[in-house]
Amino acid sequence: MIDFHTARLLTSWFIHVPLSDIAEVGLAGADGFITTCTSTNRPKINCDYYVDGKRAKAYYFWPDAPELVGLDIHFRSSMMTVRDDGGTEEGFRVFRAIFSKESTESLMERYADTLRRGVFNIEGGNPDLTDRELRKCLIWCIYYMKDIWDYKPSRFYRFRRKLFWTRVRITNKVLDFLLKPIWRFL
Repeated sequence: MIDFHTARLLTSWFIHVPLSDIAEVGLAGADGFITTCTSTNRPKINCDYYVDGKRAKAYYFWPDAPELVGLDIHFRSSMMTVRDDGGTEEGFRVFRAIFSKESTESLMERYADTLRRGVFNIEGGNPDLTDRELRKCLIWCIYYMKDIWDYKPSRFYRFRRKLFWTRVRITNKVLDFLLKPIWRFL
């Protein structure tokens, strides 16, 4: 089951608006959430959306929607008011399980849509991450709404990178030692 923070993210992607255009307060029920779009740029989409907590999908919330068949009239009145708390560890685990199947390209697009900036900077430096670690980083950044520079790689990844650069330095020293006599003759 997803949390309200994830429901807000899914709604913003479903209607293609920034997360700031989705209200931070909504309704929570046993199986899902109701979120509200408050966009000032696109008033036609200002309505309620139902996010299925089990399937992690967002739908327009109107009574005759085929996805909402089976919900009774008192469904909305039985829901509790909930506020977005910025996400929890349990919510992140569920979010990661759902989006770990997406391609790196798709995650980069979601990062750009959610944070309104690109992943990589052409003019500046970029993080030195493998594809697997980049995917972990993107999922973390999207969920917690953080910049890519705020991500701390796992200890295992940092150890492997340190081991790699140590090997490179040792190899360079050995090659310098072996090639020094040859360079003297040239």
